[in-house]
Amino acid sequence: MNRRTPKALQILAATVASLFLALYAAGQSAGASDFWSLIRIGDQAVGYFRETARPSVDGRTVTAIDSVVALNRLGDKVEIIQKAEIEESADGSLLKISGHISSSKQTTSIEALVKEGAIELQTSAGGKTYSRTLPFAGRLIGPQGACQLTAGQLKNPGAWISYQTFSPDLVNVVEIARQALGRETIQLPGQSLNVIKAEERLKGLPIKRTIWIDGEGRVVKQSEPGPFGMMESEPQNGRRCQATVL
Repeated sequence: MNRRTPKALQILAATVASLFLALYAAGQSAGASDFWSLIRIGDQAVGYFRETARPSVDGRTVTAIDSVVALNRLGDKVEIIQKAEIEESADGSLLKISGHISSSKQTTSIEALVKEGAIELQTSAGGKTYSRTLPFAGRLIGPQGACQLTAGQLKNPGAWISYQTFSPDLVNVVEIARQALGRETIQLPGQSLNVIKAEERLKGLPIKRTIWIDGEGRVVKQSEPGPFGMMESEPQNGRRCQATVL
């Protein structure tokens, strides 16, 4: 790698972090599931996102998320690998997050345990571990909670919702707002799907993206401008997704 790599990696990391947060907040329908998305920048397939949800007998759900994005820019290859496990209660309240972010041969790990009004954080990087407490007000929800809220309230043009969650990338509580723009029919691999088109924003951050939501509240497609071009994701089979980073 040459001297452009750190800058390219920094820009790519910020772009992927935004996408990861959007997909992390997408949610799936109830029950065990395995959902793959192909990630593109412009017309180039650059990686994938996989979300697997598994319910437990006590009503809790554990959602495992894996994301890999690899990009060549001006002779530099940069790669971001992200993994997370999110535990939620039966009503979608966030309970715990474990995450790992790897880039340029360095891995950062984070453990977040949600308690009443505070999150106990433990971050590890470079052989060192740091602990702190992050206070918050209100309720935090996870991917399944976001799916339930979206399906229940974001049904007609003009409707809007907002909710709080914890971002392992930003290591902070974030507020996400969604507003329905209208109804559309989109073409996905092997099917036509009636969806709600919506705008999603992150409070306090210059992030605005377009998302398409199915009848179960799941984000099935999204589009967001970035420094390397338009970044998009849409459903695809696992084999094709994995082939983009081989």
